[in-house]
Amino acid sequence: MLKLNLFYSYSQKDEQYREELEKSLVMLRRYDALNDWHFRKIIPGKEWDNEIRKELEEADIVLLLISREFLSSSYCYEVEFKRALELYDQGKIAIVPIILKECDWKHEKSPIKRFEGLPKNGLPVNKWDDIDSAFYDITERLKETIEDIRRKHTIAGKDMVSSASPYTVENENTILVQALEVIQQETSKLDHNSSKEDLEKLEILKRELYQSLFSGFHEKIENIPKLREKLPEVLFDRIYISEKLDTVTIQEIQNIRDNKHLFRWYERKVIIDAITLSLISFKKFDAKKANLLIDFLTDFEAGVWESALTGLVISLVHHQNKWGRFDDLKKRLQTLQHNEVVQEGLESIEIILRHKLFTKSIFNTRIFYNSFFDSPINCFLPFYDNNKILTNAIETNSTEIDSDDFTSFITELPLLDSFKYALCLSMQDGTIAKTKLVGGKKILYNEKLRFSRLFEPYQNLICDYYNFLNHYPKNKSNNIFINQFSIAKTKLKDVILDKIHELQFAADVYIDEKNYVDAINKLLDLLKIDELDFGGNLKIAECYVKLKKPDHSSALYHLKKIENVKNNVSVLREIIECYLATNNLPSAYEYLEKAKLQHPDNKNVLIVECRYYDKKEKYEKVVDISLKGIKLYNDDYSFVFLAGNAYSSLGEHDLAIKYFLDVLDICPPEKKASTFGSLASEYAEINDPKSALKYAELGYRTDTKEWKGVTTYGRAFILAQGDMKLARHYLEKSLSIEKSAITYGNLGHLELCEGNLTKALGYYKKCIDGLKDVKAFEKKFNMDEKFLLKYEISHKQYNDIKNEIIKYYNDQKPSE
Repeated sequence: MLKLNLFYSYSQKDEQYREELEKSLVMLRRYDALNDWHFRKIIPGKEWDNEIRKELEEADIVLLLISREFLSSSYCYEVEFKRALELYDQGKIAIVPIILKECDWKHEKSPIKRFEGLPKNGLPVNKWDDIDSAFYDITERLKETIEDIRRKHTIAGKDMVSSASPYTVENENTILVQALEVIQQETSKLDHNSSKEDLEKLEILKRELYQSLFSGFHEKIENIPKLREKLPEVLFDRIYISEKLDTVTIQEIQNIRDNKHLFRWYERKVIIDAITLSLISFKKFDAKKANLLIDFLTDFEAGVWESALTGLVISLVHHQNKWGRFDDLKKRLQTLQHNEVVQEGLESIEIILRHKLFTKSIFNTRIFYNSFFDSPINCFLPFYDNNKILTNAIETNSTEIDSDDFTSFITELPLLDSFKYALCLSMQDGTIAKTKLVGGKKILYNEKLRFSRLFEPYQNLICDYYNFLNHYPKNKSNNIFINQFSIAKTKLKDVILDKIHELQFAADVYIDEKNYVDAINKLLDLLKIDELDFGGNLKIAECYVKLKKPDHSSALYHLKKIENVKNNVSVLREIIECYLATNNLPSAYEYLEKAKLQHPDNKNVLIVECRYYDKKEKYEKVVDISLKGIKLYNDDYSFVFLAGNAYSSLGEHDLAIKYFLDVLDICPPEKKASTFGSLASEYAEINDPKSALKYAELGYRTDTKEWKGVTTYGRAFILAQGDMKLARHYLEKSLSIEKSAITYGNLGHLELCEGNLTKALGYYKKCIDGLKDVKAFEKKFNMDEKFLLKYEISHKQYNDIKNEIIKYYNDQKPSE
């Protein structure tokens, strides 16, 4: 076995750490032919500087024991480390930093940061709860370094000889040596005066040499399937950790890309993943890697090009504008503007990145601890037909499952491929746990599956990178997903997007920022290019509705342009909502009937039908439709909530409470606050102030920055005749979040209860101005009457105030 020399570089002040590390390496010295040296081994009478330098020159591995003391030591840093770095750059040694204590060892100008530090994740030894565990981790990882050095020695023909023995090519094929000499000579002659013929001659020599060197290797790969299957994994590991791809690696990548009869689509897909990981793992942008991704993309091979597009976008957005100085790359990116399927893919990728949908995948971090995922390539391996993991799982459970049914089921299920492999492995070893999903968990599970189906395959492709960078124990790359991602916010939008998508993405950013005016302007520019663009007309209609002063007529204008598009249920619903908002109930009914005819029992149609009959104050009808919806869509909280609201309007508050409590069991987390608010109001209606305050507080605690929950909490103190100072505090806090008409109305109640009529009238006017709807104001005002009568306010006084506010609103309408 090849004997390796290990050299400790450390400060004398860290002697105790060196001694503990030396103890930990005892088995490596005993059984792995490892010879370690430190300056304490200098024989008395010897010149210590000469001895240190001599041992350093003979070392195979140099351990840098990093601490403030090491960095402060001129000898450790300027002499030992400086020479070690020279030897490393010559390919003679390996350098491994051992981080003993917290210090600035990763300073941007320090060469030490080039090297992966130990222990795991660079956590200093003195920060570990158990220092023995830290040194054990160092020992285990040093084994990998030792194995890597021995492997390289074997390749170079050094094995079974002393590490000091020089390596020569004297025993190699003489013709090969001569060819190398010729190439070196010809290369040295090249300069700016060289002719095309000179360059061509050298290219022919290179090609012939390459063929001579690797023809045997390629022949083996072509003729031995089991050997060929291992090549993508070997290549994946090499690409993943390479800051710059060498010529041979690029040639091997292109070989896998071109030889579709030898290599399968999923093997090309994982090579793309390796290139992407390599691109995002290093600060320096490598245009060659990006061009490789475009090569795979423009082949448009099913299951492969989508991965290349995903990896390309993630890499370019991560590197922001670094790629902009590569003109050839920019030209290739510009060609993608003219491809419709690429533009559609970019649209999906942008939505996933901007809204962070990659956080919404069905995934368990524990799956990465299965030995199958010890190889990083398996974290990205597609769940291809008849894979061995699936076949073994079916064979193990052949008495319990139908192989065809199960294969069809798991293949079509839009789970992450890594999760599918983990599921099959669990079936194989009998560790699978069966859990019945109910309520909110089931809804959340279905929502995640819905995202995967809606944005297939891009959602799962991006989730693979997110989960790997976040949770894979052996990952050495940065988690790039902590930053905000968006094509629209980089210069990439100007190069890769066609004009329609460029305008659409810009509008989407404005919509996210609730800047609906600028969004409308972008969408108007888009519609000048294609006035019947479905997405553009639908989005601009939604923007008009969300303006501070909603413009329903403009919204209807754009919606009616696309109302005859096939599967237009979303358009019909928006049209109905516009008519309901403007109290045009006959037109709302006309479109409701059209929607019911075209889309019977559609969930969205049933919901808007409930809204219509609620507006008509036909609450029994709302109950009937809601109960129908519950029967048809028993996992959807919407109809349960609508039933609760309808029973509340009918005065059947016990039934309303029952349905709202049911909502809490099945609604997603973001809907709990409003449900708590509804429960607070219902308990107030049945004179249970304690429960009213309890649920109002729960709603507030669910999201203290959401105005509705804050307003409900403040309102609860009024309805329950509680602490009016707290009522004022929370209502004013809500106003600081959003100037809501509902909050103004409740502040009006508060001032009225405290006898401040002038202030009350001021708030009520702001309330009706915000609602822009007399009927809505009147309905809410009437509902609250019985609570305010408890504050010694007469029915007549309350009614007079209501009429005064309605008169105020009607009087000012013509001047608007």
